[in-house]
Amino acid sequence: MPSLTFLREADSRLSTPIKSTAQCVQSRARLVRALYTRLDRLTEPTPAAL
Repeated sequence: MPSLTFLREADSRLSTPIKSTAQCVQSRARLVRALYTRLDRLTEPTPAAL
């Protein structure tokens, strides 16, 4: 199931400790943006089969 894979990946990537550096904040922001993009793809309606 793609949704379970998504949740596992999000959990493992977001569980890493946060450092108080600009690079860490930027990396976390890119990660969150990418996760939301993937979540949007999972929630898009699938086209009807022809």
